[in-house]
Amino acid sequence: MSGKLQDVMVCTQIFVNYYILFQNEQPVDNKIYTQNFWYSVAQLVLNKTVTNRINMIHNLIVYWESFSVRYPQVIYDGHMDPGYSQCLSAACVEMATAYTNMVVECFESRVKNYLFYSVKILFEEVKYIYMQI
Repeated sequence: MSGKLQDVMVCTQIFVNYYILFQNEQPVDNKIYTQNFWYSVAQLVLNKTVTNRINMIHNLIVYWESFSVRYPQVIYDGHMDPGYSQCLSAACVEMATAYTNMVVECFESRVKNYLFYSVKILFEEVKYIYMQI
């Protein structure tokens, strides 16, 4: 089952990345960082009815319809073994965590760079003041 689940999650991630890229002028919706969002998108990839639309982004279905017509191979047409939903749920937790960590790590790097730059500018100003004295 792990190979099948991996195929589903790769297709899910490809679609979500596609969606994020087309939202480049807008902030990423916080729902992307939740397990339920990822599970709902995985249901789309499995060609199943989404059972919980509360955590779906309002225009995601429109993007999915366009994407799945353009790239029909993204729809998983294999058979999933009984009890796959528990494994899928765990994989969705991992995916939500991974995307959250990517944001945090990028933010951490930017903050460090900003602080380094600010301290550097501060020392240059102090150095300039002492040179004038």
